[in-house]
Amino acid sequence: MLANSSPFAGTRPPGPNTKSSVALQRLRHALLTCEIKPGAIFAEAEIETHYRLSRAGVRAALASLAAGGLVTPQPRQGWRAAPITGAHIGDVISARRQLEPALANRVLTDKDIEQLEALVKLHAAIAERDDPQALVTARVNDRQILNILADRTGLFLRRWLTEVWDHTSRVVHFL
Repeated sequence: MLANSSPFAGTRPPGPNTKSSVALQRLRHALLTCEIKPGAIFAEAEIETHYRLSRAGVRAALASLAAGGLVTPQPRQGWRAAPITGAHIGDVISARRQLEPALANRVLTDKDIEQLEALVKLHAAIAERDDPQALVTARVNDRQILNILADRTGLFLRRWLTEVWDHTSRVVHFL
């Protein structure tokens, strides 16, 4: 299993992806890992060239990312990656405090418990390692645990949790 922040993650079965879904995955990953620096202004043409994506796919992806608060359109300049400020970090913390208590009431299925136990074992196995790949694996592992807890919480709550966790991931990568 891969986290949603992975450029290769998806809920669709294996097969051909649309250009817009590939662009969305790639740009989302670049923003979450701060490959595109917070506060940076960029043009669609730069993104197309740098990531070898189609213009239509980039436009659709940027519109979707704007809805999640990761980018904003800048008239006559292009797009701006959301900056990370002290106020933004405070907003993320506040949002998590309001949204995550709803997860405490979530009833887990046997399958959920089985998956969580496997992820906890994986986390324990890599906890003692201090190489960079172990850190990446731990972050993916943490996000998978959160995704299992957020499953079946409702469309709006799941989306809000996903967005706040995306912003949390950006802050962690930035720091």
